[in-house]
Amino acid sequence: MVKKLYEHFVTLYEPIHKANPTLAAEHALKQEEEVYKNLVKAVIQCIASVKRRDKPTFISHPSVGTEDEIKARVEAKKSLESLKLSKTLLEPLIHSKECLSDWGYIVDIPAGVGGREPSLEGKVAKCVRCAQPFQVKRMEEAEDCTYHWGRALMTRVNGEKTRVYTCCSQSAEANGCVHGPHVFYESAPEDLHARHGFSFLKPPDASHETLDVAALDCEMVYSTGGMRVARISIVDGSGEKVFDEFIRMDDGVHVIVKEKLGKVIQVGTADVSVGHSSLEDAIATLDLVRWHILNERKPPPPPPGPSTS
Repeated sequence: MVKKLYEHFVTLYEPIHKANPTLAAEHALKQEEEVYKNLVKAVIQCIASVKRRDKPTFISHPSVGTEDEIKARVEAKKSLESLKLSKTLLEPLIHSKECLSDWGYIVDIPAGVGGREPSLEGKVAKCVRCAQPFQVKRMEEAEDCTYHWGRALMTRVNGEKTRVYTCCSQSAEANGCVHGPHVFYESAPEDLHARHGFSFLKPPDASHETLDVAALDCEMVYSTGGMRVARISIVDGSGEKVFDEFIRMDDGVHVIVKEKLGKVIQVGTADVSVGHSSLEDAIATLDLVRWHILNERKPPPPPPGPSTS
């Protein structure tokens, strides 16, 4: 490094080099010493900063990374914290009722009495795992189902094309590699309505504060009443968690879930629900009919064009 510094000082001092022939060498050495001192100081400061960090307990812990990486994450977090989605901002992106219907959302309450048949226990249904008919029973009485959880994809084995399962690498004709209870899934609005009646949200109440934007995610489980919601997570327009609870259902479930703790989040009929590609399933399992929806995986409506009148 000192050689490079000397060469650049010689070039810089060319007009005065003859009168001061040793100046470039002296300043190159001094500059190297200054750089070294600053480097040592920077290393000491970096070590002190590392020592002040909390010991991480997982790979994505805030203490994991170099100083620049941690600083970048802090700045990114501040940037996200300053971002807040509002109803006014999202209103132009709301999907039309017709689009929601085309994408599988339930936009009207189905005909018939809701909740007239909450469980199919004792009835025959088609298993979504093995595609065989079975009698719906509670977990402790359920018959064993043998199935493949992976997909059968085309591949080459010994130069020949064949379909094998991604879960176990067995051929498509092989028996299942996983054991569990038979389960069924329903998507027809009238069937879902028969399990638990659909309803609209209540109109906004001036006496209660409501969320104008709610981003929704649900975890599902299989039950004797089909696929049901086991956990509901909601964040507001700032990304702050406002609800995250496990749900205990009245149907016979095939997994253990925690009891609902009873926290209530006020969301009105005019508020915006935001979610991912399976938002329609989440809202359906909540037995809600929603029109103010923004699905991040669906294209937003085009902006209004010029008037043709």
